[in-house]
Amino acid sequence: MDKAISWARAHLSGDANGAASELCLAAMVAGASGDGIDAAERAYVIDTASKLPGFDQMPTDQLQALFDRVVAALDGADLKSTLQKLSEGANAEQRRAAYSLACLAALSDGAATDEELDLLLEIRDGVGLTDGEAADVEATIREGVGAREVFEEDGVAWRLATPEVQMKAALFAQEALDPTPLAPYAGACVEAMVLAAAADGGLSAAEADHIHELAERLPVLGGIDGHELERFVADAAGRIAREGAERRLEALAGWLPEEARRSAFILAMVVALADHRATRAEMHFLERMRETFGIGAAEGEELLAAVRDQVYG
Repeated sequence: MDKAISWARAHLSGDANGAASELCLAAMVAGASGDGIDAAERAYVIDTASKLPGFDQMPTDQLQALFDRVVAALDGADLKSTLQKLSEGANAEQRRAAYSLACLAALSDGAATDEELDLLLEIRDGVGLTDGEAADVEATIREGVGAREVFEEDGVAWRLATPEVQMKAALFAQEALDPTPLAPYAGACVEAMVLAAAADGGLSAAEADHIHELAERLPVLGGIDGHELERFVADAAGRIAREGAERRLEALAGWLPEEARRSAFILAMVVALADHRATRAEMHFLERMRETFGIGAAEGEELLAAVRDQVYG
């Protein structure tokens, strides 16, 4: 993301009166507001704006107040018309910079939802980009930050998975898992992760890679090496394909002792949320796993909240 901000700064350097930077701030606010602006998105937009010409010398409290005024001004206003007016003094590269920063703002909490992508269409039209120009910017941003476009039950979304998040996931799992060694049940734990990852239609290469990285970092699983882990994942995927997810879930519940079932459930949640946003199918599966594993509803909610807050919050 820093590279994109540096690129935006370069194209805003000739913005003597800060008009294009004001356009960028409005575009970022709009980009982040599809599903409501949360604290993380607010902090991201303000921090990014503080690096842009026209705002980089502004005291933090003034920039925060300006952000709040922009949010209030856009609330209920015609977004396209507002951005068109702000774009009048911006050149083509500055308008591309504004749209790029809007895309980054939409991704600032790890996922650009379908509501945010709908808003990006309005932002694109407001800053005056063609479909082709916007698509080029979007592809550049997704590639630059490691996001991917996926199709979900409730629409299209961009998802972001970063090495930092994956590291946090491994550290959380190390602390949250029952200290009882899981080595005798390593294959079953891997299968639980595969089940969760494949709940929305199949195991992607990125999801398989995340399972590999997570399992290799967990000593409690007995130090599985890469070749053995590949076999575990392939065998689990084969059993699921032959027998179906429901039968495999029941088989795991019958094989795993109580403390291991809880640990397997934690690992499944971490994998389902590995890209910051579990689909409806994945959440439905986690609820089914909780019930089948005999984990209480309150404990399940507590564990899910812990994963969200400590790993992806």
